Amino acid sequence: MQSEKKSVSLVLPLDVYQKICILAQQSNRSTAGYIRQVLICHLRCLDAGVSYPPGLL
Repeated sequence: MQSEKKSVSLVLPLDVYQKICILAQQSNRSTAGYIRQVLICHLRCLDAGVSYPPGLL
């Protein structure tokens, strides 16, 4: 059974978008797929209690 999904739109600075596009190509993912994977990974880290270096966020 598939989970419900919600579409999201966001605006990124051009330099960030270009970096994401390069990283997506390197990992054989679409840009949207790469962003989705990064967000999922981020949420898993938060659930695991992984903290960030000071000033990162």
